[in-house]
Amino acid sequence: VSAQLLTNNGAIISSTIGAAVIVYGSVLNQGATGTLDNNGTITLTGDFTHNAPNSGFGASQGTVVLNSAVQTIGGTSVVVFNNLTLAGSGPKIMQQDMEVGGNYLSPAGLLQLNDRQLDLNTYQLTMRNAAPTAITRTTGYIVSETDPVTGYSFVQWNIGQAPAASAYTIPFGNAATGEYLPFRATLSTPGAGIAGCLR
Repeated sequence: VSAQLLTNNGAIISSTIGAAVIVYGSVLNQGATGTLDNNGTITLTGDFTHNAPNSGFGASQGTVVLNSAVQTIGGTSVVVFNNLTLAGSGPKIMQQDMEVGGNYLSPAGLLQLNDRQLDLNTYQLTMRNAAPTAITRTTGYIVSETDPVTGYSFVQWNIGQAPAASAYTIPFGNAATGEYLPFRATLSTPGAGIAGCLR
């Protein structure tokens, strides 16, 4: 299925495993019950805006691909992607907090940066998949540096009860210089409780 603009005004739009939805433009999810039940792949060249009062994708386990130049992720509600893949030719800029990894019992979705920048832009990125391999990259990175007056950006990785010796890398980088500045943490003791996180 292809479209120039996808606007969901409160419906539940479902795509099954193996289905491909290509939007040559933006996606707007809104309305009291607007849900994108995506178990396939949604590829868009425009912005992603989530205004519905829910997680956006429910417990679905599909992939969203941002595949263009500069693209934004925003709206009035926090969206929870399962797999989020960055592609195209420009940075992806957050205009709202967002979560990646999925909204189901054992979240296992991935954030695939590839060779793109994800600019947190004073917002918080939460990774819900506890696996150390949940964030992947080739040369891409997360841009988190902001002026203190504007407000700080945060990455929170929900690691739960990850075992000792688990090694996590948050792939930060500098947008101005292109320098890769990873943050690495290796657990000396197991994570305590289901709410354990790196932040």
